[in-house]
Amino acid sequence: MAAAELISLQIRICDLKDFFDHVVLHCGADIVDVERRREAGEFEELDDYENALYAPFARQEIAARAVYYEINALIEKELQQSATPAWLESDKYTGPKRLVECRDPAPEALRDIRTIEDLRFGEILKLIKKKYGVDVRDLEGAQVVFRVREIVNNFKHRDGVVDFRKTEDPLRNMLRFERHRVDIEEAYDALDGAYRFIRALWKATDREPKRSAYKDPDLMDVPDLEYLEEVIARIFNRSSDAT
Repeated sequence: MAAAELISLQIRICDLKDFFDHVVLHCGADIVDVERRREAGEFEELDDYENALYAPFARQEIAARAVYYEINALIEKELQQSATPAWLESDKYTGPKRLVECRDPAPEALRDIRTIEDLRFGEILKLIKKKYGVDVRDLEGAQVVFRVREIVNNFKHRDGVVDFRKTEDPLRNMLRFERHRVDIEEAYDALDGAYRFIRALWKATDREPKRSAYKDPDLMDVPDLEYLEEVIARIFNRSSDAT
């Protein structure tokens, strides 16, 4: 893996943080304005006050869910890439797996090409474990990203309603129809967890970026990968403290 992929990963995470920072900042300003209007006595009824608060809070939650969707897509792609060598070597999955294996350029033949994306999520994990002896659920950040996946699937398949069968008290929760809610801190934690998980995945599956000969003269004693992270952090200000 080239060091450029580390830069690409950092840029993608920073883009998501930047997007979420802006939403949180603007929604926060709207919430403060609503509170100012309440103190000034502009709302005659409690319903008017609550309705005014609804929109900014709803925008925050929609943005947090969007961050979750992006993280989920990024994690699935990274897992697929880590599983690709094992998938190519496996005799279990037949059919042409590369364009060079498809000698017939006809559209019908091209449609028969198999890709790693055809596999179910569980099969991807099994391939990684078989080749590298790694259970990805044990990697740093895994608890966060698998929680992200669970919530995204809940929104996708159950409109956000919590699956009572997976709660501690299924009988009690069977008719509660509780919905998943993603708050601001959870979304930021998910971004940090995703980054840590992907770096751990790279290391566990021999995809860690290679060292290069390039160093900043002012940072000569800093290892290359640490140097890259330092540069990206300076450019994109990964911390959300700026908001």
